[in-house]
Amino acid sequence: MLLLDKKDRIKILAVAVIQILLGFLDLVSVVIIGLLGALSISGVKSEEPTKRVQSVLEFLSLSEKTFQYQFAALGVIAAGFLIVKTVLSLILIRKTLFFLAHKAATMSSE
Repeated sequence: MLLLDKKDRIKILAVAVIQILLGFLDLVSVVIIGLLGALSISGVKSEEPTKRVQSVLEFLSLSEKTFQYQFAALGVIAAGFLIVKTVLSLILIRKTLFFLAHKAATMSSE
């Protein structure tokens, strides 16, 4: 006997897929933090950033900005991604828990 009907199983599957997609925000944030590390090392050595870092900076239209501006912008972007991921995860988990609590109450009353 299945506890959830097909519609509810699809909802649970959608929640799992959304959580996986939110995990990619963590991945992007970690990549940006790695770029910060590489940028800071080149900045301490007073050298130009590596080609990969430079290509990302060009993609973000930061290549012509000062080192401090590049560093701050990447930090804000990484922090923003992490904050957005956390808030969206909290909202999703809250809705999921309410959904499951409602289903448990419905099943126990039957």
